[in-house]
Order: sequence, then C-alpha cells, then structure tokens
Amino acid sequence: EPSIVGILIKSVELDKDEISIVIRIPRSSILPHRITIDTKGTKSKKNTFWVRGSGQKHEPDIFELRQLFNMSYGYKKRIQELRTDRLSKINSGDVPVQLNSQPFLVIHLFPFSIDDMQFVISLDYIRNNLNFFNPPRREIEHYWIDFDGFVGITNKYRWDTLQNSYIRIFHTGEVELVIGIGRSDINIDKIADDIIFSTQNYLNCLFNLGIQPPISCAVSLLNTKGWEFRDKNKNYCMKSNRNQYNLPIINFDIIPKNNEECRKHLSPIYNRMANIIGKANFE
Repeated sequence: EPSIVGILIKSVELDKDEISIVIRIPRSSILPHRITIDTKGTKSKKNTFWVRGSGQKHEPDIFELRQLFNMSYGYKKRIQELRTDRLSKINSGDVPVQLNSQPFLVIHLFPFSIDDMQFVISLDYIRNNLNFFNPPRREIEHYWIDFDGFVGITNKYRWDTLQNSYIRIFHTGEVELVIGIGRSDINIDKIADDIIFSTQNYLNCLFNLGIQPPISCAVSLLNTKGWEFRDKNKNYCMKSNRNQYNLPIINFDIIPKNNEECRKHLSPIYNRMANIIGKANFE
C-alpha cells in the first residue's frame, strides 16, 4: 500500500509445458509502497518496505525511507513550481509568439522524468507525425525548432503580429498548450471538451515518444477577467471577476484507454469548473 496502478502481467510460452511470467511494474509518484504479509500460525500481519538496487532487493533503513518519502513530496512540489513558473512567463509575455488579448486555456503535462537529463524526445518523430500533435479544433500550420524543443502555431500566417494559440513540446517531454477560448464569451462546455481531447491526445503522444507515466496534468484559464461564462446552450452563467483560474493538478499513473476514461480521471477539474460558474457539479 498504497496500491500501484498499471501493473501488467503477461505469460510467454517457452518450451513444451513451460511458460515464463513477465511482470511490468510502472514507475510510481507516490513512494514508498508497503507490503503486508499474513504471519503463519498467527492472526498478526507483518508490514515491510522493500527497495530494488543492483539487481537485488533489500529492506530500506530509516535514511533510505526518508529519501523515498521526500522523493514523492519533492515531485509534487516540483510540479507546482514548474506550473507557477510557466504561467508567470505566459502572463509576462515570455513565450515563443505574441498572443492576442482573448482568454486562454492552458494545459501543461509534466512527466515524472522531467529532470532526467539523459532522456531527450525525438523531434523527428514530431515532425513526421505532425497531425498527431494538433490542438483541438485546429491544425498546426507552421512549426520550428528552438533551444527548448518544438513550437507549433495554428495561425494561417506565421508572421501575424498576434497569434491565437501554440503548442510547445520541450526536449524533456513537457507539453505546453495555449489556445484561445473566447471572442465574445467563454463556452464552459467547449473548454471541457478541449481538455479531454488535449489531455488524452498528448498523453498518447508522449507515450509514443517513449515517456512512461506518471505524468501530471495542470489546467489553467488565463485572461478571463470581465468575460462572461456560458453553458453549452449559450445561457449566461456569470461574469468573471478574476484574471486567472488554476484548476487541480491531476496525476496519471496509466494512459487512459479512451476519452471517457480520461474524463472520469479529470473529474476534479470539472467539479472545480462547475464551482466557478456556481454549480455543484459538471453535467
């Protein structure tokens, strides 16, 4: 405990009447994990921690346990710091393109391995499969490679003074999607659909780039002050008095199989969105 999500078990046939069992245990963002074993002949249980290293397992000492707990806490803190830093840069205009003044949906995906300097994604794969990386309701019209990685924009003309959106994929696998969500008002249902599409799509893209979960998803709404929120029927919900909404960070320990599974996992985000417009939950 806590349980590990995403364990895969597969049997492989060898010689006659012999099989081999292959078990894949994914990397975890909630370290450490404890094993509970029934003690023979008694009603008591034995609780132990185990770690792997140099091809062997052993029970960690107090120092190692403290390191494991700090790794879990450190990852969450690191993701929050990265999110704050990225949003600060977007708000200050420190972005690859100059954005127009409409409200924006911002989605960040942060892999657990983001600080692993030995891993670099294949930019050739992105260029050769550009349509896989399209934002919702848009297509990448132009792209380039800079010091940080890949940048794609959806405006028809690259040299437009103001851009409506961009997709940025860093060498470390971090994804930053910024898309315009309003012209005269903000449709909360379209935002929900865009979050599902984008999260599911880019999680699959990262997996194809060789990035394994855990992957954290952070969603924010920027530049919203003074804009009206409306539902799918264009009914008025509220006028925003805030310029920024940071929605809950969601951790994905496995890649969702489909959009419906992704939507269920993102339910804390939708509940928060419902609260913003004065509803108990998102319909």
